[in-house]
Amino acid sequence: MRADILPTVPRAAGVYLMKDARGAVLYVGKAKNLRARVRSYVRADGDGRPHVRVLLLHVVSIETIVTATEQEALLLEHTLIRKHRPRYNIIFRDDKSYVSVRVNLSHAFPGVYRTRRVVKDGARYFGPYTDGTACRETIELVTRFFRLRTCSDREFSNRSRPCLQYQIGRCTAPCVGLVDAASYRLQVDQAVLLLQGRRNELTKALTTQMRAAAVAEQFEAAVRWRDLLGDIEKTVEPQHVVRHRAIDRDYFGWAQQGAHGAVAVLAVREGRVMERGGAVVPVVVDDIATVIETFALQYYQAPRVPPPEICVPCTPARLVSLREHLSALRGGPVRVKSPHRGADSELLALAATNAEQIGRAHALQEHQWAGLAEKISAALELSETPAVIECVDISNWQGKEAVGAITCFIDGAKATARYRKFNIRGPHEPNDYAMMHEVLTRRLTNPDAPPAPDLLVIDGGKGQLHVAQRVLSELGAKQLPCVAIAKPHGDEICDKLFIVGRKNPLNVHAGDPVLLFFQRVRDETHRFAITHQRSRRRVAPART
Repeated sequence: MRADILPTVPRAAGVYLMKDARGAVLYVGKAKNLRARVRSYVRADGDGRPHVRVLLLHVVSIETIVTATEQEALLLEHTLIRKHRPRYNIIFRDDKSYVSVRVNLSHAFPGVYRTRRVVKDGARYFGPYTDGTACRETIELVTRFFRLRTCSDREFSNRSRPCLQYQIGRCTAPCVGLVDAASYRLQVDQAVLLLQGRRNELTKALTTQMRAAAVAEQFEAAVRWRDLLGDIEKTVEPQHVVRHRAIDRDYFGWAQQGAHGAVAVLAVREGRVMERGGAVVPVVVDDIATVIETFALQYYQAPRVPPPEICVPCTPARLVSLREHLSALRGGPVRVKSPHRGADSELLALAATNAEQIGRAHALQEHQWAGLAEKISAALELSETPAVIECVDISNWQGKEAVGAITCFIDGAKATARYRKFNIRGPHEPNDYAMMHEVLTRRLTNPDAPPAPDLLVIDGGKGQLHVAQRVLSELGAKQLPCVAIAKPHGDEICDKLFIVGRKNPLNVHAGDPVLLFFQRVRDETHRFAITHQRSRRRVAPART
């Protein structure tokens, strides 16, 4: 990088964007003094970090944006990273909206749902959960313990008899009047206590109801309350107790695993560990404070509110801007500290252990994918092992409301941020080949889309594969390898894989790891396409 850039850089707080010859943003950083920070890159070896030396080989220009304060620079940096997704920044894969539990308290008979959208609609939201499975398990617990409805308001208003949920004891059937509003509201209030983590209050309330039922000689009801108490004790009690007094605190842990690092956060509410979040950092990191800061900005998004105290494994003085931002987000002071003894240090060590586990799991996944990628490369006769794989599918409803969908897998894992939905524009319905041609053309010619994948998977047979080959030929991208996965016909017992230049399907059998992987990719794409197609049908105007 040229030293003559320095005179143009201000001595003020702000954000700098490093760009290559095409103007693409390679790295976004913040600094209290932009001139001093950029000067550190001008040295022959940059700031000493290996990946920085590689970055500087491609940097041609630096753009700076001055801010009034360091905190504003912190927020702007986060915004620009989300916008440009620079190659050399730390970008967590789960940088998306988190899933939450929604209880629509504005309804006379509230239901419990899973959602990613948080709006001011009179409902209560609990979470968010970094793990979708944990959210689903929470909803299952709530329906099993407190028998709340999970049906939509439309289904609720149109029912004339109880559904299967009532038959299996998971709902009290308020839709047909088998429970009054006051009794059902009591179920809701108890469920809310559990969702808030207020187990002690919930236990006291259930114990009171159990004893009242016993005194009134309503023994069946008393037994049900007793069993419910036992279930809740067995479900919630194993959670780690921090202290006898209720505290709300988050603990951030960090661990380096070879070429990757991992960060984990333990959310403690009312003295108990309620949730674990985390992500993998795909670089060797020397500055732990930067990792914690980057992750925290992505972690604390609505409706998640930071607690009064946060424990970190680095010097808190380096996180002043983050503390100010979190305090503004919470609407009250947030203390950031680095404990070295006592219960807090033990929880901080536990968070570090969780980070190690996240790193080991990621390393294992990478190792497993490396072996599978080699098998895929050999089976498809590829010159290189694929890392980025995209799959295309077309879905329609009786030839109408056609849509296209593309999913993406990176190193064998879902990359949902690169999923794309397409509403078919041309008058192709119900021509599946023409619709496939349109979707592929739009995907590969969109200047704002990510780069082309290493391998393109087509949901269909040889016909769809020929369409993909024609599109690639028209766009001058014939070198992009393609494979089509088709369902069996007649006496065939398993799906078939077709590649360009081969008349017969590949010799893979049911249970082959390569076939199983492409079946998983195909099924995920089909699910994504069907979901979008059904959503279009729900909002489409009635046809006359």
